[in-house]
Amino acid sequence: MSICRKWFFLFCLGWLLLTTACKKQEIIDVSGNQSPYYHEIPTLIVNNYVNKVFIDLIGREPTDEELAAETTALQTDDLSFSARDALIDKLQNSNQFVPVDSSYRRAYHRWFYEQCKARFIEGASIDAINEELGPLYFGLSLLVAQGDTSSADYFGLLEAIEDLNRLISADTLYEQGNIDVIEFSRRMADNAVYDKINMNAFNFVNATFNDFYHRFPTQNEFTRGYAMVEYNDTAQLFGQTGFSKNTYLHIMVSSPEMYEGMIIWAYQTLLARKPTTQEVYTLLPRFTTDRNFKDVQKAIIRTDEYGHFD
Repeated sequence: MSICRKWFFLFCLGWLLLTTACKKQEIIDVSGNQSPYYHEIPTLIVNNYVNKVFIDLIGREPTDEELAAETTALQTDDLSFSARDALIDKLQNSNQFVPVDSSYRRAYHRWFYEQCKARFIEGASIDAINEELGPLYFGLSLLVAQGDTSSADYFGLLEAIEDLNRLISADTLYEQGNIDVIEFSRRMADNAVYDKINMNAFNFVNATFNDFYHRFPTQNEFTRGYAMVEYNDTAQLFGQTGFSKNTYLHIMVSSPEMYEGMIIWAYQTLLARKPTTQEVYTLLPRFTTDRNFKDVQKAIIRTDEYGHFD
C-alpha cells in the first residue's frame, strides 16, 4: 500500500510541474507579439531621427535648442505616431517666427523648391533663370520698337518670358496654395532652362518621361509625344489628344502615372529606395484626390523604417 501511495505522489508532482512549464511557454509566445518598446530606444537614435527630419523637410540641421526640445517631446510620448506627426506638421506648416528661417513653413517651401530645381533643372539659381530672361526681354523690346506685336516671333518670346516668370513664382504660389504640386512640377519642365538642358524634341520627350515617371517611354509613347512636341501634330497619348508641346506637358502631368512618379520620388529622397507596389497603391488613392504631397512625405517619415526604430 505504501508503494502505491509513493507512485501516486510522484505522478501528481510530475503533473504539477508539467502544467507549470506549459503556462510559462504560453507567456513567452505572447510576448513576441507585443508592440516595440519605443521607450528603450537610445537617445542617440532619437536625436538622429530629429536631425534627419529637419534636413529632409527644411534643408538644415536643428539648432542645439531645437534638437533638445524635439527629442524630449518625442521621448516623453514614447515616440508615438502622434508625436512624430506633430514634429512633421510643425516643420511643414508652422508660421510661428523662427530666427533661422523666419518660419518653418517658409523654410519647408523654400527647400522643396530647391529640391525640385535640382531634380528638373540641375539646381539653377534665380540668378541663372534671370539670365535667361534678359535676352528674351531685349528681343521683345526690339519687336515692340518695330511695331511688331502680332507675329509668331513676338508671341513666342512672350510665352518664353511668361514660362520663366511662372517658374520663379512657383515657390511662393505653391506655399500660398494657389497652385498644387502637379502644376508646380509642370512649371519645372516648361521653361527655357529645362529646354537648354534637354535640347531638341528627342531629348525633351525622353527627359520628361524620366523626370515625371522615373522611366523612359516605349517606342509608341515616344513616337506620339515626339509628333506633338516637334511638329505640333495631333496625336493621342494615355487616352488624351494633344497637338503641341504645351498640350503634351499637360497630358504628361495629368496621367495617373504622374502621381506614382511623385510617390517614387518621395521614397527615393527620404528612404533611398523605390517603393513596393503595395506602398505605392496605399498612398495613391488619396494623393490623386487631394494632391497633398506633404501627406505623402508624412506617411514615410513617421515610419519605424525611416527612424531606424525597428
